[in-house]
Amino acid sequence: MTQTEETEVGGLRCYLHPEAEARFACAVCGRALCDSCAVHVEGKAYCRPCLKEAVGGDGSGTLVRGSPSPVLVFLFSLLPGAGHMYMGFMRRGLQLMVLFFGTIWLGSLSMPLGFSDLLGMLAAPVVWFYSFFDSLGLSGRLGRGEAVADRGIFAGNGAFTPATWGWVLVGIGGMLLLGNLTHLLPSAFLFWMRRTVPPLVLIALGAAILWHQRNRWGR
Repeated sequence: MTQTEETEVGGLRCYLHPEAEARFACAVCGRALCDSCAVHVEGKAYCRPCLKEAVGGDGSGTLVRGSPSPVLVFLFSLLPGAGHMYMGFMRRGLQLMVLFFGTIWLGSLSMPLGFSDLLGMLAAPVVWFYSFFDSLGLSGRLGRGEAVADRGIFAGNGAFTPATWGWVLVGIGGMLLLGNLTHLLPSAFLFWMRRTVPPLVLIALGAAILWHQRNRWGR
């Protein structure tokens, strides 16, 4: 190891340029790198594919390293987002915490057609389990010496664009407004809506997913 903690190698050839002697090894995958292939970040050498994967491909994300305590990770992970924050994944942890408590808050509001129960009984537990096992998975990667990027939970997913979030907010606002107006509607109409709208929403979501997959297969 040098003073900058970069791993120097000798007698090897660069994995991309066999004619060049390798001087460094990637801190993530261990590939042999020449001077032109090594990217130096905070005193460590990385190959470009590993660095691109680590920062999400768009220059966002902070590399997190270390060996967190498995016991503390487990305990903190009982609260969605807290385990991520303990390990240094502040962006991911904050998003998961806001998503979890935001789901509970929305479920406590007056929303029509049973959507309050859907958020409280389905969405919130799903977020909790995702956060818990995602935290344990990241802890395992750090324990193996990997450098992991602090990505957002929807990073790299082209479906979740700013326009998508705009429509989500419009939909939530519309549901809250409709919930405040339901007392003006006949009870028989409300009963019919509660029985028909949720299944129709699920069918529409399933059809949208299948249509998206069909378009991908067609390409």
